[in-house]
Amino acid sequence: MVIREDGSFISGRHAGSLMTVSVTLEAHDQLTLHAPDGSDIQVDLDGVTRKAAVVEARMWGKDVKGIDCGDEVAEWLTRILFDGETKVRLLYKGNVMEDRPANSPQYFTFPQFQKTDRMYYADTCAYLVATAPSLQDLNARLQEPVPMSCFRPNLVIECDTPFDEDDWAFLKIGEVVMRRLKPCER
Repeated sequence: MVIREDGSFISGRHAGSLMTVSVTLEAHDQLTLHAPDGSDIQVDLDGVTRKAAVVEARMWGKDVKGIDCGDEVAEWLTRILFDGETKVRLLYKGNVMEDRPANSPQYFTFPQFQKTDRMYYADTCAYLVATAPSLQDLNARLQEPVPMSCFRPNLVIECDTPFDEDDWAFLKIGEVVMRRLKPCER
Protein backbone atom coordinates (compact mmCIF):
# COMPACT_ATOMS: atom_id res chain seq x y z
CA MET A 1 0.00 0.00 0.00
CA VAL A 2 1.23 3.48 -0.85
CA ILE A 3 0.72 6.13 1.84
CA ARG A 4 1.38 9.83 2.29
CA GLU A 5 3.60 11.03 5.13
CA ASP A 6 0.48 11.57 7.28
CA GLY A 7 -0.42 7.87 6.95
CA SER A 8 -3.36 8.30 4.57
CA PHE A 9 -3.43 5.83 1.71
CA ILE A 10 -3.03 6.62 -1.98
CA SER A 11 -5.25 4.90 -4.52
CA GLY A 12 -5.61 5.23 -8.28
CA ARG A 13 -8.27 7.85 -7.56
CA HIS A 14 -5.66 10.04 -5.86
CA ALA A 15 -2.77 9.38 -8.24
CA GLY A 16 -3.75 8.06 -11.64
CA SER A 17 -0.10 7.32 -12.40
CA LEU A 18 -0.23 4.61 -9.73
CA MET A 19 -2.26 2.58 -12.21
CA THR A 20 0.65 2.61 -14.64
CA VAL A 21 3.03 0.94 -12.18
CA SER A 22 3.13 -2.82 -12.68
CA VAL A 23 4.35 -5.35 -10.16
CA THR A 24 6.27 -8.60 -10.43
CA LEU A 25 6.73 -10.94 -7.49
CA GLU A 26 9.36 -13.66 -7.73
CA ALA A 27 10.29 -16.34 -5.20
CA HIS A 28 7.58 -15.04 -2.84
CA ASP A 29 9.79 -12.22 -1.54
CA GLN A 30 11.40 -10.37 -4.45
CA LEU A 31 9.08 -7.53 -5.48
CA THR A 32 9.86 -5.46 -8.57
CA LEU A 33 7.93 -2.31 -9.44
CA HIS A 34 7.99 -1.26 -13.10
CA ALA A 35 7.25 2.29 -14.28
CA PRO A 36 6.21 3.39 -17.77
CA ASP A 37 9.46 5.37 -18.12
CA GLY A 38 11.32 2.05 -18.08
CA SER A 39 12.71 2.41 -14.60
CA ASP A 40 12.34 -0.49 -12.18
CA ILE A 41 12.99 -0.86 -8.49
CA GLN A 42 13.34 -4.02 -6.47
CA VAL A 43 12.25 -4.60 -2.89
CA ASP A 44 13.46 -7.57 -0.86
CA LEU A 45 10.34 -8.28 1.20
CA ASP A 46 12.20 -10.75 3.40
CA GLY A 47 14.81 -8.09 4.22
CA VAL A 48 12.09 -5.50 4.83
CA THR A 49 10.30 -7.93 7.17
CA ARG A 50 13.46 -8.53 9.21
CA LYS A 51 13.82 -4.78 9.78
CA ALA A 52 10.11 -4.62 10.67
CA ALA A 53 9.68 -0.84 10.75
CA VAL A 54 5.94 -0.99 11.49
CA VAL A 55 3.86 1.99 10.37
CA GLU A 56 0.24 2.74 11.23
CA ALA A 57 -1.97 4.16 8.49
CA ARG A 58 -5.62 4.81 7.59
CA MET A 59 -7.53 3.30 4.69
CA TRP A 60 -11.22 3.88 4.04
CA GLY A 61 -11.59 5.18 7.61
CA LYS A 62 -10.03 2.09 9.16
CA ASP A 63 -6.73 1.66 10.95
CA VAL A 64 -4.21 -0.54 9.16
CA LYS A 65 -0.54 -1.38 9.68
CA GLY A 66 2.33 -2.28 7.44
CA ILE A 67 6.07 -2.64 7.26
CA ASP A 68 7.82 0.32 5.66
CA CYS A 69 9.68 -0.83 2.55
CA GLY A 70 12.46 1.77 2.88
CA ASP A 71 13.70 5.08 1.57
CA GLU A 72 14.84 3.92 -1.87
CA VAL A 73 11.42 2.68 -3.01
CA ALA A 74 9.74 5.65 -1.27
CA GLU A 75 11.85 8.09 -3.30
CA TRP A 76 11.19 6.11 -6.50
CA LEU A 77 7.41 6.15 -5.92
CA THR A 78 7.49 9.84 -4.97
CA ARG A 79 9.14 10.58 -8.33
CA ILE A 80 6.91 8.27 -10.38
CA LEU A 81 3.60 9.25 -8.79
CA PHE A 82 4.06 12.93 -7.99
CA ASP A 83 7.21 14.15 -9.79
CA GLY A 84 8.81 14.52 -6.35
CA GLU A 85 6.14 16.94 -5.11
CA THR A 86 4.29 14.72 -2.60
CA LYS A 87 6.34 12.33 -0.49
CA VAL A 88 4.99 8.79 -0.20
CA ARG A 89 6.01 5.48 1.39
CA LEU A 90 5.35 1.86 0.43
CA LEU A 91 3.93 -0.48 3.07
CA TYR A 92 4.00 -4.27 3.00
CA LYS A 93 1.45 -6.17 5.09
CA GLY A 94 4.00 -8.77 6.13
CA ASN A 95 2.99 -10.49 9.33
CA VAL A 96 1.90 -7.29 11.09
CA MET A 97 -1.37 -6.68 9.23
CA GLU A 98 -4.25 -8.78 10.46
CA ASP A 99 -6.97 -9.42 7.98
CA ARG A 100 -10.11 -7.41 8.55
CA PRO A 101 -13.72 -7.88 7.48
CA ALA A 102 -14.41 -6.74 3.95
CA ASN A 103 -16.89 -3.89 3.56
CA SER A 104 -20.28 -5.23 2.48
CA PRO A 105 -21.49 -4.02 -0.91
CA GLN A 106 -23.57 -0.93 -0.19
CA TYR A 107 -26.37 -0.92 -2.74
CA PHE A 108 -27.30 -4.54 -3.43
CA THR A 109 -27.14 -7.93 -1.79
CA PHE A 110 -24.78 -10.36 -3.47
CA PRO A 111 -25.14 -13.97 -2.30
CA GLN A 112 -21.49 -14.68 -3.13
CA PHE A 113 -20.36 -12.07 -0.59
CA GLN A 114 -19.85 -13.71 2.80
CA LYS A 115 -19.44 -12.17 6.25
CA THR A 116 -16.28 -14.25 6.60
CA ASP A 117 -14.61 -12.48 3.62
CA ARG A 118 -11.44 -10.73 4.76
CA MET A 119 -9.30 -7.97 3.29
CA TYR A 120 -5.91 -6.44 3.82
CA TYR A 121 -5.46 -3.23 1.84
CA ALA A 122 -8.71 -3.01 -0.13
CA ASP A 123 -12.27 -1.93 0.60
CA THR A 124 -14.55 -4.63 -0.80
CA CYS A 125 -12.64 -6.85 -3.19
CA ALA A 126 -9.03 -7.89 -3.48
CA TYR A 127 -8.98 -7.71 -7.26
CA LEU A 128 -10.95 -6.50 -10.28
CA VAL A 129 -11.17 -8.63 -13.41
CA ALA A 130 -11.98 -7.32 -16.88
CA THR A 131 -11.80 -8.91 -20.30
CA ALA A 132 -10.34 -7.49 -23.49
CA PRO A 133 -13.43 -8.39 -25.60
CA SER A 134 -15.67 -6.43 -23.20
CA LEU A 135 -13.60 -3.30 -23.77
CA GLN A 136 -13.57 -3.91 -27.53
CA ASP A 137 -17.38 -4.26 -27.51
CA LEU A 138 -17.78 -1.08 -25.48
CA ASN A 139 -15.41 0.90 -27.67
CA ALA A 140 -17.27 -0.21 -30.81
CA ARG A 141 -20.32 1.61 -29.41
CA LEU A 142 -18.54 4.80 -28.30
CA GLN A 143 -17.69 7.85 -30.40
CA GLU A 144 -14.32 8.05 -28.66
CA PRO A 145 -12.72 4.81 -27.44
CA VAL A 146 -11.57 4.54 -23.83
CA PRO A 147 -8.50 2.66 -22.58
CA MET A 148 -8.68 -0.27 -20.18
CA SER A 149 -6.96 1.89 -17.57
CA CYS A 150 -10.25 3.81 -17.12
CA PHE A 151 -11.59 0.74 -15.33
CA ARG A 152 -8.46 0.04 -13.26
CA PRO A 153 -8.55 -3.78 -13.41
CA ASN A 154 -5.91 -5.88 -11.67
CA LEU A 155 -6.36 -8.67 -14.20
CA VAL A 156 -7.21 -8.37 -17.90
CA ILE A 157 -8.22 -11.66 -19.48
CA GLU A 158 -8.32 -12.63 -23.13
CA CYS A 159 -11.41 -14.67 -23.97
CA ASP A 160 -13.86 -15.01 -26.86
CA THR A 161 -17.10 -13.44 -25.60
CA PRO A 162 -17.63 -9.83 -24.48
CA PHE A 163 -18.94 -9.52 -20.91
CA ASP A 164 -18.43 -13.25 -20.35
CA GLU A 165 -16.90 -12.33 -16.97
CA ASP A 166 -20.34 -11.15 -15.77
CA ASP A 167 -21.43 -14.79 -15.52
CA TRP A 168 -18.30 -16.31 -14.01
CA ALA A 169 -18.76 -17.63 -10.49
CA PHE A 170 -15.11 -18.66 -10.19
CA LEU A 171 -11.89 -17.93 -12.03
CA LYS A 172 -8.95 -20.31 -11.89
CA ILE A 173 -5.46 -19.18 -12.85
CA GLY A 174 -2.90 -21.91 -12.32
CA GLU A 175 -3.67 -23.36 -8.90
CA VAL A 176 -5.36 -20.20 -7.63
CA VAL A 177 -9.17 -20.21 -7.56
CA MET A 178 -10.91 -16.86 -7.13
CA ARG A 179 -14.58 -16.37 -6.29
CA ARG A 180 -16.62 -13.64 -7.93
CA LEU A 181 -18.17 -11.45 -5.25
CA LYS A 182 -19.92 -8.68 -7.13
CA PRO A 183 -19.81 -6.56 -10.26
CA CYS A 184 -17.83 -3.34 -10.14
CA GLU A 185 -19.59 -0.04 -10.66
CA ARG A 186 -16.93 1.04 -13.11
